[in-house]
Amino acid sequence: GGPGEGKESPSVWWVFGEENGLGTRLEERLRQEGHRVIAVKIGDRYEQEGENGYRIDHKNPGHYEALVKDLGKRNLEPGTIVHMWSVNRGKQGPLSREIIDEQQDRGLYSLVYLAQALGKQVIKTPLTIDVIAEARQEVNGEEIFPAGATIMGVLNVLPLEYPNIRCRGIDIRQPRPGTPVEDLGVVPKHLHSM
Repeated sequence: GGPGEGKESPSVWWVFGEENGLGTRLEERLRQEGHRVIAVKIGDRYEQEGENGYRIDHKNPGHYEALVKDLGKRNLEPGTIVHMWSVNRGKQGPLSREIIDEQQDRGLYSLVYLAQALGKQVIKTPLTIDVIAEARQEVNGEEIFPAGATIMGVLNVLPLEYPNIRCRGIDIRQPRPGTPVEDLGVVPKHLHSM
């Protein structure tokens, strides 16, 4: 960015991302800017990995509650949560019932479980959830609106139930592998000064 663009003061970010993907690049970028980043990955069981990492079973609502409780005890309540488990990871081909179910689990349901867990722990501080999803996907040359479109709908409902949570949906087309995060136009400008 140009002169006059102030950097955000360091804060706590939770990034629900994936190994070696867009999430990892975003985590590195945020850490370089001095933010504390908690990386949450999908796993088979609940476990903490080092100081700044967790794995949870994305289908288990209790894991979201445990995560929020644990990070609350560590005074690591988030200013911003980036949720990118909905990104399709470049899967092409016909959408089977299994793929649609998995997309709903990783996207819609995980988001609802997360919001419910934040509500249960009575986190009253204002926080923003940025949800990165593909509301439009191309399958065999045709544009369709799978799970991502449903997620974008939920984003309008969550703030009504949890007034301290601000939700923003960021619709992306899955980039070609190796595209630098700063070229994606995915990561909102407030995440970094260019």
